[in-house]
Amino acid sequence: TVERERLERELRALTGLDARVELLRRIRRAEEELKAAKSLASRVRVADRELLEAVLEACKRRVASAYRLFDYNPRAALEAALTAAEVARAIAEVLEARAPFEVKARA
Repeated sequence: TVERERLERELRALTGLDARVELLRRIRRAEEELKAAKSLASRVRVADRELLEAVLEACKRRVASAYRLFDYNPRAALEAALTAAEVARAIAEVLEARAPFEVKARA
């Protein structure tokens, strides 16, 4: 995506400690988006809960791999974090859009 390319250019432009700090911030942001999606998922009734939980678990593993790759391959760490964040955002958007209908169904 355009955002991903921009972020990669920024990462290449940063040097030394600044790059490491910025990369850690992005990984942390991905982790926070994942937690928000999990929280939203727990409050909304979803028919395919097992599938949703499997996808969120895969995102969690991608964030963990981003932390592991951080020192050895920053580009791969960034890619892992961005992938997890994108999926978590997409899940959150779908769940937020579905939430009003779930509330009506319970009433």
